[in-house]
Amino acid sequence: MNQTFYGNVAEAGQRQTQYATLHADAHGLHATTKAGQTHVIPWARIRFELGGQDNNFLYCRSTDPNDPSISSDAPGLLEAIREASGPAAAEALADIDKKVTRSGCFKRTYWGCLGAVVMTTLVVVLGVIAMTPTLLGLLMDAVPLEVDRMLGDAAYEDMGVDEGQLVTDPRVTAVVQEMVDRIGEHGAVEGFEYRVDVIRNDEVNAFALPGGQMMVYTGLLERAESPDQVAGVMAHEIAHVTMRHSMNQLAARAGLGLVVVLVLGDISGWMALAGEAAVLVASNSYSRDQESNADVEGARMLAAAGLNPKGLIGFFELLKLEPGSEMPEGLQWLSTHPEHQARIDRLNDVIPTLKQAPKRPLKADWEAMKEALGQ
Repeated sequence: MNQTFYGNVAEAGQRQTQYATLHADAHGLHATTKAGQTHVIPWARIRFELGGQDNNFLYCRSTDPNDPSISSDAPGLLEAIREASGPAAAEALADIDKKVTRSGCFKRTYWGCLGAVVMTTLVVVLGVIAMTPTLLGLLMDAVPLEVDRMLGDAAYEDMGVDEGQLVTDPRVTAVVQEMVDRIGEHGAVEGFEYRVDVIRNDEVNAFALPGGQMMVYTGLLERAESPDQVAGVMAHEIAHVTMRHSMNQLAARAGLGLVVVLVLGDISGWMALAGEAAVLVASNSYSRDQESNADVEGARMLAAAGLNPKGLIGFFELLKLEPGSEMPEGLQWLSTHPEHQARIDRLNDVIPTLKQAPKRPLKADWEAMKEALGQ
């Protein structure tokens, strides 16, 4: 079984997930991190759970607490597991098949006696399904922003960030915080409080949880060649927050019923999605439309803040210079959407149409930040 999929892995006893490539063979489900460390769940101990509105998010856990846990929404992964595991995971697969079967609404024997009633009901159901994305969007507009923050804070706790990894040197944190403060003032939606943690990690990555909690890896700060490039990434992530992209992704996975309950004021079921929110943002599982919209909205905020709206273009151009691949190893931030040139082209079309505020350079010392990071 040579197919490769993408997902996340958490080591035994850890809540923090790492981005990983996945493959299934006769021995079990393997997850290999970008650092080259491989984790395996043997088929004899594996258990599956499905999540999301369409049961398209697969959680793979073990009966042995010393084994890792693996999660992914990669299309085709379950089929690959079924093919590679043979009889070894038959019981676990049968259990998950039962869960899917129980979600069906009609029995075959009903068709003869219900006839037109069933057909009419089916048409209504299909109509509701077709309208679901629109309904979800309208309902999410009614959800208070405080829910975003509560869920984001819970997701942050679920990630289990090691305090030893946090960078507290003001020469580093001041640069990122000033960018976020400047850009955040010009968000299309007010009411978010942007809090930034700089984390010592070699991956070129940054992400924002619902509500405005942001995490920036030192790998991004080390790789970037200018403050404009980092500001471009920060603006893109803030746009995900203000456009509530992760909240809408979670709503689609949770289903219409849970969102209705949330609008009515019961957030208990919603908070149970904190772990899924952590996986979603850490693995950058946004749609292409969401990524493109965040690029454009980020550029708008940069221009409004008196910063260079071409900063994100500069970062894409930097990535294109990496030898050997459109998606260089370690660049997790763009791992699911590696079409740099298409995004550059769109930004080049949009930026001339933006209203540019008078340019105001950042006050924080970029060179001091690089020195503090050992460069």
